[in-house]
Amino acid sequence: MTTNTISLEGIAEEPLRPTWKERTKQAVRNYAIDTTAKLSCYAPMMATVEAGMGLDAEQIVKSRAMSAIVDLGAARICGKVMDYTRKKFHAEKGGLRSYLADTIAMIGTYVPTYAGILAANGADINQIGCGAGICAGIIAATARPYGKYVLDSFRKALGYTK
Repeated sequence: MTTNTISLEGIAEEPLRPTWKERTKQAVRNYAIDTTAKLSCYAPMMATVEAGMGLDAEQIVKSRAMSAIVDLGAARICGKVMDYTRKKFHAEKGGLRSYLADTIAMIGTYVPTYAGILAANGADINQIGCGAGICAGIIAATARPYGKYVLDSFRKALGYTK
């Protein structure tokens, strides 16, 4: 007759799972980090672009105010999409993978959003098309530097966790 015994020697302790309250607090912090990073980087840049496209001061103020409101949701969504695309593209290797991951996440989130903001603020179809194209170009040029130097820096400094 054999006796089965259970040994706890080879079993590592499971880390304690954060409480609901701790997870909620971190989710709110992550949301605030991603939103603050996006607004601080892109609001001034896009206001300058809009002025160059011919929007008047009132349209620019409305557009920036609406963008800030929209970014209360979209910035965190973009941050989560960026985390996802970085993982799928193995972006930690850097180079083209990192550029593609960040650019795809931002273009997919912000070009349609920006076109809607312009339309809601009285831009005509030519201004919307021009704005969406310029937005895509700006994102293509700035998404990786934004992701690497702004978003990642904000996240590191302010305690972002995945």
